Amino acid sequence: MNRGDSVLTTREIALQVKGLVPPSTAILQIHIEEHVGGSRYNQVYRVRPVNNDAASVGLIPTATYCLKVYHVPFCWFCPCDTFMSMIAPRRKLLDHMDRVGRIGALWHLLVRRAATITLGDPDCVPKIYATFYDQNLRAFGTIEEWAPGRSWRLEMDDAVFDRTHPPPDPDYHHPSDFPNEYTAKRFFMARFARLLREMGATGLAERYDWRNWRSIRRVVLRAGFPGPYHGLAATDFEPAKSDANTLRSFLEKHAGNFDDVRMAAEELLTLLDAPPREPGDFTPVMPKANPAIAHLLWLWSQKEPRPLFRKRLLAAVRNSIKRMKEALRLARDPVARSVWLVEQVDTGLEESRISEEEAMRIRSQVNDPDVQLYLQCFFVHICTLPITTITVICFSVIYSLVHGLDMMDTLRLIIAWSALFAVLPISPGSISRGLYVVWVAWRRKLAARLRIALALSFWRYVGFFSFPLQMVQAFPALSRFAASLWVARLIRLIPHYGKTGGLLEHRIFDLLFNLPLTIGRLRRERTA
Repeated sequence: MNRGDSVLTTREIALQVKGLVPPSTAILQIHIEEHVGGSRYNQVYRVRPVNNDAASVGLIPTATYCLKVYHVPFCWFCPCDTFMSMIAPRRKLLDHMDRVGRIGALWHLLVRRAATITLGDPDCVPKIYATFYDQNLRAFGTIEEWAPGRSWRLEMDDAVFDRTHPPPDPDYHHPSDFPNEYTAKRFFMARFARLLREMGATGLAERYDWRNWRSIRRVVLRAGFPGPYHGLAATDFEPAKSDANTLRSFLEKHAGNFDDVRMAAEELLTLLDAPPREPGDFTPVMPKANPAIAHLLWLWSQKEPRPLFRKRLLAAVRNSIKRMKEALRLARDPVARSVWLVEQVDTGLEESRISEEEAMRIRSQVNDPDVQLYLQCFFVHICTLPITTITVICFSVIYSLVHGLDMMDTLRLIIAWSALFAVLPISPGSISRGLYVVWVAWRRKLAARLRIALALSFWRYVGFFSFPLQMVQAFPALSRFAASLWVARLIRLIPHYGKTGGLLEHRIFDLLFNLPLTIGRLRRERTA
């Protein structure tokens, strides 16, 4: 159960919203269907209006929409936030929340219209219908089109060095013939950032800059589109720095295309030109919302209590032991391995890691003897994960006892050895994995068929991808899927940037999977 389930006790809430074109107000009775996700500063819900007043702001009663709620937490959680609160006092920040939220929504509306003109695809920006604001809740929100989608799929690519890279300002009408989702998304984001800069939304353009390693998550591929280029949509329009004069020039240049949203454009220009309010000069533009949403925001804005370090350490050890026992059981039981693989395929299908066709192909190969051998080696590799740590600790303790070192010196020795093995290409764990593969190849007389795994298993980090790389030719779908599972395990260890759909995830996948495939292809071509 995710954390949002505990707060969705009240499914019906009432909101007074303000439309964009025209800027009419309405009281919406909204049914919350599901909490989708979010962060400390915003939450996303799938909702459905249930009263007829929704039509006054362009909504269809009983249709599904996206409710985004942005709020300032009641306390700052990190040193960076504390520093920012000293620069911009919270009372000043709250005085501008209504204006900031409305500016972001109006930019969203105008950018969608501009994308229709320049990119020729109105679906590359979801529709936005209305906003709401509440000074007592420190929150503003938007009601947008519900656009289900996914981040990119980690695709197999044996031509890493031949990828095309877009120029800083790519042509809007560049042929949309892209070999994979990675290249398509990169070109789309470059074109979209160019459009934002031409409109004067420089802050938004920076949020869609490819060099911003978190920006990739702001573009999704809509469900039901063939891709890789058609169906890409930008979903994040949080307010950022913008230039009113540049926007005026852009609107004058494309005057005929903005006639029906001229009122929204004028409202945005008025808000951008308005001088900042003085602290305390606060005039709410919306009355207080229903207490139900106050309850939602309050629970989501609180800092979760974290257990003590010792309890966290003990919990991590218990979880590691549990995972090792499960991996050992799966390494011994072929029936359990088949069940596990089918469950992983179903989960991957739900998370859009694999396609329907790939899922069907993998399910048909579950009982193949070679697949069972690869899975067995996969789980043995998992069982060897703690070997390096155990070796370092045991060696350091024995060395300290022999030489009479105190506890602090022992701890320094453990840290030094751990850092050394973290950068060395081999480690006790990788050596044990390599020896196991040698034993399997000798025992089953499969040295020729396991030559790739034999060559890579001894190497640290790359060794985990030895069997996914080994089965590329015979089982390409399973190979790519297994490699993506390993990347998902590795990416969780990296703070802040370690999230699914980010650029770092693709970089690791390229380095440990696609790069060896590319090198292997080049070697084959050279020998041929």
